[in-house]
Amino acid sequence: MPIPVGGGNGSSSSTASTRAGASAEHAAGATPATEVEQPPKETPVGGHEPPSTEHEEAHARTTGRRVFNPVLALLNRFGTVAPMSEEQREQDLGYRTERAAALKAAFPSMVASKEPFDRLLQQAHKTLNADKRFSVVVRLSGLLLRNNLRHEGELRTGPNRAGPYVAPAAKDVKPLFQAFGATLGALVDEAKRTGDDQAARLAAAWALTVMIRIHPFMDGNGRTARAAMNLALAKAGQQTIDFPVDSERVYKQSVVWQRLKDHMRVFTGERGVGWSMNEGIVPPSGYFDRLARLLGDEIRSTTIASLSGRPDIVALADALGHVRSHGFS
Repeated sequence: MPIPVGGGNGSSSSTASTRAGASAEHAAGATPATEVEQPPKETPVGGHEPPSTEHEEAHARTTGRRVFNPVLALLNRFGTVAPMSEEQREQDLGYRTERAAALKAAFPSMVASKEPFDRLLQQAHKTLNADKRFSVVVRLSGLLLRNNLRHEGELRTGPNRAGPYVAPAAKDVKPLFQAFGATLGALVDEAKRTGDDQAARLAAAWALTVMIRIHPFMDGNGRTARAAMNLALAKAGQQTIDFPVDSERVYKQSVVWQRLKDHMRVFTGERGVGWSMNEGIVPPSGYFDRLARLLGDEIRSTTIASLSGRPDIVALADALGHVRSHGFS
C-alpha cells in the first residue's frame, strides 16, 4: 500500500497498521505466535561482506533513503489520524466489490494462461485497481516519494511499506518479483502433478508472504496477494478461497491475518532482516542490501519440501484450509 494507505488492502492500511512479520528460509524453525529463541550472532548472510561506505552513499541516493524515512513516518502518522468517514468507506467498499467482480470474470482465462505468475499478477493488479481515485494525502505521498500514481499493473517506482516493515528498494522490486513468479510457477506445477492440496496451500501461503514482503505495487498489494493465493490454488487444481471484500472488518480479524502477522514478526526480527520502523525511522546501514539478499536467496531456494519444514508457512497454509472450509465468520 502506498504511504499512507487509504481504505486498507489487506496488507497495509491507513486504518489498521500491521505489525509485520514473515520469515526468510533460514528463520523457518521459529514457531508462530511464540517468542523466537535468539541464536548466536550471525555471520553475514551468504558470506557477503558488509557494504562499503561508498556503496552505502550510492545506495542512499538510489533509494531516496535520506528523504524516505522522515517523510514516510510523517505521512503514515498523518494518514492514520484521519480515517475514512463512513460515507467514504461505503464508496470504497462499492469500488472494491466492483473490481473484485471484474477479476472474477477474468479469472478463468488467467488460470488457463501460460504466462508467468508475475505477469499474471500485474494483470490482476490492473483489474483490481482500474480508475482508482486517491486521497490528497496519498497523492502527496506519491509525489514526495516518487511513486507513480497512474499505477494500475505497474511496479512501484518509489519506496513502500507494510505497517512498520519497510519493503525493498524500488530498484530491487523487478528482479525479485520476476524470480518470485518463476519459483511460484514451479511450486504450483509440482502441486498439480501430485494432486496434493496441502502442497498447493503451502505454495499459496508462501505467495502471500512474499507478495507482502516485496510489496511490488504502490497500492493494492493485499488484494493482489490474495489473488495470487487463489491463482496458485486454481492452477494447482484445488479449490479457491472466497476472500471477503471488506478487509478491515472481516479479513483482518481472521486466523489468516494473525498467522501472517506471526510470520512477519519473525522476518523483521534478529533472525531475519533485523529491523522495522518500530525501532526508529532510519534503517541501519546495509538494510536494503540485506533485505534484497535475504529475499532473493529464499525465493531461489524454495521448494515444496522446504516449505513443509517451515512451521510459519505450515501454520498459514492450515489457516487457509480452515477459512476455505469454514469461512471468515
